[in-house]
Amino acid sequence: MDMSMGDSPMPGDNLIYIYSRKSKEKSVDPDALSSDKLLIPPTFINRQPWLKGYFENVANVPLKESDVLVKHCFYDPLKKVYVTDAREILTDLIEPCGFFALNSYRTIGDSLSDALGVARADD
Repeated sequence: MDMSMGDSPMPGDNLIYIYSRKSKEKSVDPDALSSDKLLIPPTFINRQPWLKGYFENVANVPLKESDVLVKHCFYDPLKKVYVTDAREILTDLIEPCGFFALNSYRTIGDSLSDALGVARADD
């Protein structure tokens, strides 16, 4: 979901969810995806994975309230605090908790490899 300017690490970035659901088909019923079944925490990323062909849009459906975590949590490594996607400081960690930083397709690849228990790609 696109974040408004000022609420994310970089204007125009995307907050993505990567689900733990497996499918042999590219198209998956969006109702089968659940925000409580994420493979990695919510992640901020730019449009490069789509531009380079690593990511592909397979559907475009309006988000329902139940599609989104009640509250996002990110660790801000510069301020050393937990924050929401709107940079509100949280008193406690809320899982799943990502990093308040712009990720690349490479760092997402590393996170996916770690979550799946496979070796990371070589540099």
